[in-house]
Amino acid sequence: MNPKDTGFFQQNIEKLILATGVLFLLVFGWWFLMGEPFTVELGRQSIGPDQIEPQIARRADTLKKRLDEPQSTLPDRPIPSYTQAFQDKSAIKPTALASLSPLAHPGLGVGLVDSDGDERPTYYLPTPPVAQAVIARKGHSVLSDQIPTRELEGMIKLVGNQQPRDFRYVSVAATFDMDEWIRRLQSGDKNLRIPQRWWNSMLGVTGVILQRQELDEVTGQWGNTVLVDKLPNQLAFKPDTQAPATSQQSKETIQLIRARQESIARHEFPLTSGNILWTPPSEDAKELDADGQRKLSKLNDKIRKLKEQIRRFQEQTEKTQQNRQDTQGRPGQRDVGRRRGGAGSEKGGEYGGGGGRRTARGDNKRQDATARTPQEMIRQAQEQLLMTKIERNELLGLESDALLPDRQGAYGDYGSKDAGYGANYGGYDDPYSRGPGPGGFVSDDKGAYPGGGPGRYPGAPGDYAGGYRAQGQAQAAEPQSRKIQVWAHDLSIEPGKTYRYRVVVAVLNPLYRQKRIQAEQRDENYDKLALGPDPEELESSDWSDPVHVDGEHYFFMVKGSAKAQTASVQVWRVHDGRWVSKEFDVRPGDPIGRVSQMVLPNGIQQQLDMNVGLVVVDLIGTGGGSYGGRDVRMLYLDPKINRISGRTVEDDRSHPDRIRLENELALEEELALSDAPAPGP
Repeated sequence: MNPKDTGFFQQNIEKLILATGVLFLLVFGWWFLMGEPFTVELGRQSIGPDQIEPQIARRADTLKKRLDEPQSTLPDRPIPSYTQAFQDKSAIKPTALASLSPLAHPGLGVGLVDSDGDERPTYYLPTPPVAQAVIARKGHSVLSDQIPTRELEGMIKLVGNQQPRDFRYVSVAATFDMDEWIRRLQSGDKNLRIPQRWWNSMLGVTGVILQRQELDEVTGQWGNTVLVDKLPNQLAFKPDTQAPATSQQSKETIQLIRARQESIARHEFPLTSGNILWTPPSEDAKELDADGQRKLSKLNDKIRKLKEQIRRFQEQTEKTQQNRQDTQGRPGQRDVGRRRGGAGSEKGGEYGGGGGRRTARGDNKRQDATARTPQEMIRQAQEQLLMTKIERNELLGLESDALLPDRQGAYGDYGSKDAGYGANYGGYDDPYSRGPGPGGFVSDDKGAYPGGGPGRYPGAPGDYAGGYRAQGQAQAAEPQSRKIQVWAHDLSIEPGKTYRYRVVVAVLNPLYRQKRIQAEQRDENYDKLALGPDPEELESSDWSDPVHVDGEHYFFMVKGSAKAQTASVQVWRVHDGRWVSKEFDVRPGDPIGRVSQMVLPNGIQQQLDMNVGLVVVDLIGTGGGSYGGRDVRMLYLDPKINRISGRTVEDDRSHPDRIRLENELALEEELALSDAPAPGP
């Protein structure tokens, strides 16, 4: 190609490329060497990495200076009065007319009602107090064969199906202050308190539940808190129990709780067949001797018979009522019952008592004096039951409390409005009398409340539910204190373990089945039957003293010789509700006790396992080496925990457990020589 034909770019392409590269290198070098290639945005400014920390430090210093200034630069914002706003809202009427209703309008229009006026109040709902003065006591007994089958099946799950059915127990008692619960209900803002007419009829214990902790013998620490299983026949509604039910079912549930207040607060001990009877734990409770045990047995037997008598009267009254209703329902048979009674009194005819001919002059007064209605017989049995229970409490050294107030009150387990039966559950709604009575359940246009009128506490006399006032009698005085003694039993313990206890008392929720409260509070409490103490208050409350449950066996050293390397030990165990013992000669390497043929107190020979589970390691002389002296120490091994312990004859001679077992055995033998007492608590 002719060079003259080429253009400028073709002739200088190499130079242009070289110049562009040099220019790029110059710009790139200037950017990195003289400029800032990496920047960040900080406070709307682009700064390099070396300026970030100084910039932040300057801003922090500025902020610190502003915070240290005595006068705030922030604008004041007024805080609204929430209390006043709430009170103003509460003062609004449920319905407010915006204007007069138009003529010929069929009622109020939708726009005439203020929807905000339909709000309901949120009441202050406190928690009940924690039971105080917790006392726990251990013992052992044997289940009776007279326990009903269904209840016995539940008991066997707790104590085992061995024969005889020996079991160990811990009974725990405490004091629940009903006055304190009432004080809490009456505390707080008076405008937000639950109306007294609501909680007045809902004062009652729904359950007594035990909390338990077990001691770790190795670490010395207490384990987790567990709830103790209730006994098969124990009525106990735990705290926060949800009880969805119909209106009738909820009323019957409350009736049941009111009628069974004493058995809920102080559940009866299982029916046993041992000679030594159970007594409630109390600091002031008396230790009964043989005579006291015999008297306690007679009182318990009388109480059982009176309860059975009341139950029979109940069945009789129910049949009478049913027959009366059937008779009235038949045409032409309305006055049959009265005609069968002759020309006697109306009451004599109704009950088929054959009142005979009675004139205005008062003929047949003797017959009228001896004829009694079922209600009168029930009332008499109730009075005897109350007196017997008070006598038993006096024997045990227990003070009567609000559940058993005085000799004129009646106990509500079988209470009715008049004769002593709680309606439906544990009682009978008497159709012939409308007077308030023990433990009943009265319904009227003002609502439902316990028998005895809308009183302040179930279980007390007069206007208190659970008590009654006969016609013409003065009302009994109000008890000075309503501190209730409660207790429950733990039959799920293991031999040889150490436990401690707390008592949780649940009460009726005063907002149960209440609709006239704020929606959220109603949703939370409408089906909540029972309330329990505040968890934090319960957690800070005291436990009982530790209770070490008797092991399967006890053994005590009675003599020994370090020179002969032999010793004698006495082994104890429980069989058929009482302690039995036998002596064994042991040497180092021998187990302490073994399976042996023994003659039991009833004269029957039987093989019993008397093996303690320990092994003799050595016999060490500490003095003269005499064979039964006090100078021999026996070392023995517990293979379960791999620990060696020691004891001497002198230590075991005055050991508290040995003294206790010997005293209990002596009492058993003394009771066995007399007529065997009736079984049961």
